Amino acid sequence: MVQLADARKSADQRRSHDLEIEGASPRYKPGEFAAMEIALALTASTPTEHQQIARARRLQAKAPDAWDAWIAGDINEAKAHQISHALRKLERADSKRMLNLDVVVAARPLTDPAG
Repeated sequence: MVQLADARKSADQRRSHDLEIEGASPRYKPGEFAAMEIALALTASTPTEHQQIARARRLQAKAPDAWDAWIAGDINEAKAHQISHALRKLERADSKRMLNLDVVVAARPLTDPAG
């Protein structure tokens, strides 16, 4: 999902650049409609997809261990949502790093079907 949104934004940036060279002004921001396109493909709501993309980008950037665990299926979507929500509340970079280091270890046993 994030790769699709990034690809859409990149294509839009190239198109905007081409329009500016031609003297025209683009009528949209690069990537503005990526969430809507994903939502249409998944038959989901656009706001839901905006939130999913933001959550995924936040985890990738600020909690890469949690992101890897989510992708691997070691933590479920609800746990990823909680981690993302906590990241939004934290202000200090060292607090975010500590969350990244500790949260996967704490969340994994709670979502392990064998445990």
